[in-house]
Amino acid sequence: MSNWLKYNLLFILLILTQLSYCQDSTQVTDQDTVVTEKAKKDSNYRSPKRAVLLSAVLPGAGQIYNHAPKKGKRNLWKVPILYAGIGTTSYFLFDNIKNYKSYRTEYIYRLNCDTCASINYPTFTVENLRTAIDQYKNWRDMSVVILAGIYVLQLVDASVSAHLFNHDISPNLTLRIAPTARISNTSYVGMSFTLFSRRR
Repeated sequence: MSNWLKYNLLFILLILTQLSYCQDSTQVTDQDTVVTEKAKKDSNYRSPKRAVLLSAVLPGAGQIYNHAPKKGKRNLWKVPILYAGIGTTSYFLFDNIKNYKSYRTEYIYRLNCDTCASINYPTFTVENLRTAIDQYKNWRDMSVVILAGIYVLQLVDASVSAHLFNHDISPNLTLRIAPTARISNTSYVGMSFTLFSRRR
């Protein structure tokens, strides 16, 4: 391995190990604080806590709360998709529970009475019933997991949409990248990223 490659690898490792010591160079002024407080009082502000609370009580309510057609942040289209997912999963959940109970009842009846005639499934053997019970039990559990996943996903979506509601998405945004080196008790070398909006 050449010396040039060794020195470059050492330099990259040094930067990567020192990035954890990097501090946020963003300075918050009193004017920024005033603007933030003003934005919170503004009717266009959306609270993430309120959005999550609304979605927790009634799925889709947080998406309706975050809807703002004037700002171009339309979230109403998510509500029908959400309820379609909940409705479909609920249908399969109840269908799997019904079939599971039906097969289990037949299985218990067969075990208690070997010579009795079948109630609902004359073509099924005991082994077939056992397989069907296990299958519908697994599908029932999977339906519960999917339903819980949809519920949690809509909570996360409501929170993220509320967080991003007041972010500046105008075409005037500019990203400035500059190297940074500071010498203090823990000296480090890193990269500084600044995102700001250009005033016209």
